[in-house]
Amino acid sequence: MTTIRISDPIDLVKVIPYQLGYHPERSLVVIGLRRRQVRMLQRLDLPHSAGDCAAAADLLVGHLRREECRSAFVAVYEPEDGAGDEARDALVRRLHRQRIEVIEQVAIHDGRIRFPSAPEGSASRTGVALPDDDEVPAVADFVAVGRRPAASRQVLDERLAPEVGPMATRVAAAVARGGPLRPVRSSRRGAMASWGAFLDVRDEAWFGGRTPSVAAVARMIHGVRDLEVRDLIATWLCPGTLDLDVFDAELVALCMAHFPPRPLDEQGSAAGVPPAPDPERAARLVERLCWLARHTPPSYAAGPLTLLASYVWWLGDGTLARLALDRALAVEPGYRLALLLERMVELAVRPQAAMRSTG
Repeated sequence: MTTIRISDPIDLVKVIPYQLGYHPERSLVVIGLRRRQVRMLQRLDLPHSAGDCAAAADLLVGHLRREECRSAFVAVYEPEDGAGDEARDALVRRLHRQRIEVIEQVAIHDGRIRFPSAPEGSASRTGVALPDDDEVPAVADFVAVGRRPAASRQVLDERLAPEVGPMATRVAAAVARGGPLRPVRSSRRGAMASWGAFLDVRDEAWFGGRTPSVAAVARMIHGVRDLEVRDLIATWLCPGTLDLDVFDAELVALCMAHFPPRPLDEQGSAAGVPPAPDPERAARLVERLCWLARHTPPSYAAGPLTLLASYVWWLGDGTLARLALDRALAVEPGYRLALLLERMVELAVRPQAAMRSTG
């Protein structure tokens, strides 16, 4: 989508947080490449036991093979020098067995980077200081398209934490007044109108502080209890995942009447492939969906959180997708769409090919 050229391993390390969305700690990271282009980035908590290291290596390399990656870049974020050696060695051995070239392996700790494969006694082997972000041109390219990493995964997770304040209190009261949130077909028109206005990121007033009304938020929360409404919203957010003709014709008509144009409608597509999302538009949609997740009463949050997860996973953001799914399944452990998406994220299966039925 956005081309960012990197020729130095240190530059590649510096952009990892911008690709993940946060600065990793105690992590095993592998970047898979094909024809010198990044195909995927994977991160796991740093394993320690021999069995866990082998399992992590099998999982990561299996994903690389499925994406037909021919080479890989390995980075270990250590709590102390040498703490990630066993995990890194297990991964590198597995890559070699699968004939995937290891273009570089590095270890990062306390603002320094070392190259374990460098000659013994060299500065690269013992460690050199990483440059500041503003000294790396590739980082400037990420900043230019609106990408800034959170300080940690925990900070990123707080983006979804339930809001405490007057707006959240009023929304909870409005939802409670509505009684049990059973889907009612007669309420679809109001729900779709509210969702359509909410997802129209061309409305600058929203970003100026004019958020949706309490009644509109309650209608949206109620609406996604209707699984067909929920799935149609997910389809609008993620072109190429479902065909609109699998939905009720009256519901599709409401979508066409109230929703802004889809990216697919605005840009068209080549050879049936949905166009790349516009970075600014995508960032605005993610911001709004996070806002809704924070302002939804926790006991009803599975639907909005799963919609957020669907969209960010379609964009390729596995970190935020996983955080949203963890929160959704904590609320409703049996929520089927969240379970399906969780499995897709675990297997690194992106929702690109169109499906023919709703879940």
